[in-house]
Amino acid sequence: NKDREFYISQMTIELYYENIEIYKAAWEKIIDKYETFKTAFYFGEMKDDVQVVNNHIDFKWEVLTDYNGSIESIEEKERKRLSDIKKPTLIRFKHINNNQKNYLIITFHHIILDGWSLSIVLNDVNRLYYQLFNEEKSYIYNNTEFSEFIQNKLTANNEKSNQYFQNLLTDFPGFSFPSLTPIEKEGFETINKILTLDMKVIKNFCKKYKISLSSLFSSVWSLVVSAYTGKSDILLNKTHSGRDSKKKEQ
Repeated sequence: NKDREFYISQMTIELYYENIEIYKAAWEKIIDKYETFKTAFYFGEMKDDVQVVNNHIDFKWEVLTDYNGSIESIEEKERKRLSDIKKPTLIRFKHINNNQKNYLIITFHHIILDGWSLSIVLNDVNRLYYQLFNEEKSYIYNNTEFSEFIQNKLTANNEKSNQYFQNLLTDFPGFSFPSLTPIEKEGFETINKILTLDMKVIKNFCKKYKISLSSLFSSVWSLVVSAYTGKSDILLNKTHSGRDSKKKEQ
């Protein structure tokens, strides 16, 4: 739903860079590097939903000087401005000069960035900034074009990957979910319950045993599934695309 604001992500950072113009230039080069920033999305308007990668897009960096108002109000306005996924780029920058401090509001649609890819982009920007600032030879790593990715998906032979998982799961018994029981009469009852969750206790628990929140909740979910299915062998599928396999949690 393109009108839902929860698809919009945002971060506000205080800038300590000595040269803001060079930092801006670094962002502009990175925006031009990754095709995801030049992509528009068309849903429900054609036979198939499509992504369109543009050759060029406008770099949306706005400056607000001598501003002493609420940062939160600017953040809210920026979120509302980023709603049309047919108009790239789906990332905006608002540079605010406030009492001799510099803040940058970065607003982007979740369809182009997630937490993992955002960290890569921020590292790229930071590295490129210092190269430009120190007048070093700036080097932007080659990036796989979206067209190459699509071509690979269309021509890839999945037999090897399918065979791999078939061999891996040979001895896994699996579970057949019960069939749906016909309902003679439809009726619903709404029950509201408020559950409290002390995240500080949970985070301290994870820190103590050196596990992530994701691993903890995956384990809890496995116990729930085990209780409902009566199975002790539970298989969870997680996507680790792009992540270092050596750092995967066991």
